[in-house]
Amino acid sequence: MSSALDYEKIAHLYDSYLRFTDDLPFFIQECQKTKGSVLELMCGTGRISIPLLEAGVHLTCVDASPAMLAIFRQKLTEKRLNASVIQAGVTALKFSSQFDLILLPFQSFHELKSKTEQRQFIDKIAELLNPNGRFICTLHNPEVRLKSIGKTATNYGQFPRVDGAGFVSLSVELNAQPETGMVSGYQTIYELDEAQNKVAEHKLPVQFSLIELDAFQELLKLTGFGIEEVFGNYDYSPFIRETSPYMIVSSCKLND
Repeated sequence: MSSALDYEKIAHLYDSYLRFTDDLPFFIQECQKTKGSVLELMCGTGRISIPLLEAGVHLTCVDASPAMLAIFRQKLTEKRLNASVIQAGVTALKFSSQFDLILLPFQSFHELKSKTEQRQFIDKIAELLNPNGRFICTLHNPEVRLKSIGKTATNYGQFPRVDGAGFVSLSVELNAQPETGMVSGYQTIYELDEAQNKVAEHKLPVQFSLIELDAFQELLKLTGFGIEEVFGNYDYSPFIRETSPYMIVSSCKLND
C-alpha cells in the first residue's frame, strides 16, 4: 500500500504540527463500551494510542512506518505503558486471534487509493473481527472536503517543536478532481530555529482518494458488514451531507 505521505522523512516533526485532539473522547468512549480487544490501524506515533492505553484499553497497534513506530515505542517506554506494536501494511495483516473492535482513525482510509486496495482492506477487517465485532472508520465528507481545497496553498502557521529545538511551519497545496475523488498536491514542512529562521525544508507529495458514503457503505455490505450508525462529527452529531466535516461509520460484522 502506498501512503498518502512519506512519513519516514517527517516522523521527527509530526507531533509538533499534528495536535488534533477532538477525536480522543470519542475513541476512548467507544473502546470502553467494547471492553475487549481493540486493534488500531495506522497508529502513527500514538496520538490516539497513548490516551487509549492510559484509559485501560487492551490495544494492539499497527503502522507501516518504522520511523513513526520508533517514536511511538519511545513514548511507551517513557510512560511505562504496554501495547503490542506491529509494523505492517493494513492489507497484509496476519494475527492468530481476532478482535472485538477495529479502529481506523484520522480519515486514513483515504490513503487506500484504488478500489482493489479498498476491497482488500475491508476483506481483511472482516477476517480479523470476532463474530459481531465492530469496525469504526473515519472518513472525510467529500461534499465539504472538496470545498476546502483552494487554488492557493494553505498556511497552517508555526508550532513549537515538541523537542524544544525551535519551531515547525506547515503549508499544504492541493488540487482536486471531483469527478474521480482524487486529491493530490504537496505538503511543505519548514524547520525553524528559535529565532524563526528557516533551517530545513521538506516538500512531500500528497495523494489520497475521497469516497462517497453510499460507495463506502456498499463496500462494507459486500463484505458482510451491517451499518450501525453514521456520525458527522466526534460529538456524535448525525451526518448531514451538506455540512458535516466527517463521515464516522460504525459497522458490525454480521454472523453468517
